[in-house]
Amino acid sequence: MAKNVTLASLISTVRFQGDFENSRVMSDAQITAAINSAGSELWDLLLDCRPDQYISTSSTTTTPGSEIVSLPVDFYRLRMVEVQDGSFWRTLRPHNLSEAWRYQIAGSSPSRLTYRIQSNTLRLVPTPTVAWSIRISYFRPFTDFALSGDTFDAVNDYDDLIVARVIAKLRGGREGMDSAWWDAEAARLERDVRNVAGDVDAGEPFALSGQRGDSFDFGGLE
Repeated sequence: MAKNVTLASLISTVRFQGDFENSRVMSDAQITAAINSAGSELWDLLLDCRPDQYISTSSTTTTPGSEIVSLPVDFYRLRMVEVQDGSFWRTLRPHNLSEAWRYQIAGSSPSRLTYRIQSNTLRLVPTPTVAWSIRISYFRPFTDFALSGDTFDAVNDYDDLIVARVIAKLRGGREGMDSAWWDAEAARLERDVRNVAGDVDAGEPFALSGQRGDSFDFGGLE
């Protein structure tokens, strides 16, 4: 279940806990900029700790004779690239730029495809000779707060980390204001997120699928 927090509530909390309520110097715009910076940091942390909760998927098709596949316009980080091979989706492997020449055999089979990210595109090697369906699993970037009613899913009060980092940053940049306690609090909250954010399915052990010899054997597809 989502725990959405608004920009207005974050600004109010920062002002109250950071002792900025009567400050005419600390504008909402300054606080919002700090909130967006801290929000981006929390977003990266959540993508590291619980990545599968934030996957987006985009489908496209290769162009015969072209090695380029466009990434989604809201692309931030890649999770996986797949190509449809008959009835199955085959995971593509990345290649090093210096070793791309090793894979430059006519791209008549999707099983030969490899990729690398270059200039906001996927560069496929070998160059496809037919149109294949490509599925891209990826992460979007953090969406900055702009309006007071804009929301962010704080999951389990993880917005406390945003507040702590914002206050530490704003207090640390002003003469006569101590940020030591808030620096320590932000570090503690980050440790807490790292320790617990990944336990989305704590009741089931991890298992590998598609291994030879079990009922999910896909005929040797890897």
